[in-house]
Amino acid sequence: MTIGEPGQVAGADPAQRLLKTIEAVRQAVRRQNGEQKALGPKAERTRARLLEAAREVFAERDYLATSATDIAERAGVSLGTFYQYFEDLNGIVVVLAGEQVIEMLSQHVDEWDATAGRLGLRRVLVVFLRGYLANAAFYRLWEQVTAVAPGVAEIRRRFWAAYKHQIAASLSAGIAAGTVRSDLDPAEAARALTHMVERYCYDAFIFDPPRSPVTAEAAADLLTTLWADAIGLVEPSARWLGGGH
Repeated sequence: MTIGEPGQVAGADPAQRLLKTIEAVRQAVRRQNGEQKALGPKAERTRARLLEAAREVFAERDYLATSATDIAERAGVSLGTFYQYFEDLNGIVVVLAGEQVIEMLSQHVDEWDATAGRLGLRRVLVVFLRGYLANAAFYRLWEQVTAVAPGVAEIRRRFWAAYKHQIAASLSAGIAAGTVRSDLDPAEAARALTHMVERYCYDAFIFDPPRSPVTAEAAADLLTTLWADAIGLVEPSARWLGGGH
């Protein structure tokens, strides 16, 4: 499945572009005898089995060590059946990426109120961190595949564009309310802050975890301090007492 180039959805905000991209990759059809057919109940179950098998196999081994045959065998179907539902190995990873992004969005990872002080900031960060840690196997795959699968790279790019856009909007609201320092460029600050979280998660949970595992709660405490100090976050009580900027 080919995903459109960035900016193809004219006038849409980043969240709309992300959702349109995910809608495209989640459309399920079955290819048979050169035709595409809508899925019936049995075909839906087969496709779901293949997706679950892919999650299991990718959790056990690297992307480059995995083949479509491995996934078909785990799902208990023929290789030919795999190709009825997915064009290739990248095709099934693209769908997994879309499903994971939908899960993240359902957890409201970007709903931050910059006027709610450190407690409000920690609340939204810990949701992100718990979700990342719980799905570390997927995020390892995400890192491995981004460079070789344009469809996955596009979903990743659009997810982060939407996430950064929302955080920038929250920073702008905080600047207007006097709870965030006024000398920041909201868009560039959002870029720096969100990618701090992403890189921290990858390093601490996947690439180079410490001997004593980092919990989502401990990571949230650290990142809350770093974010709050960087943006000069004012606590609600200080604002009410005239301590805002």
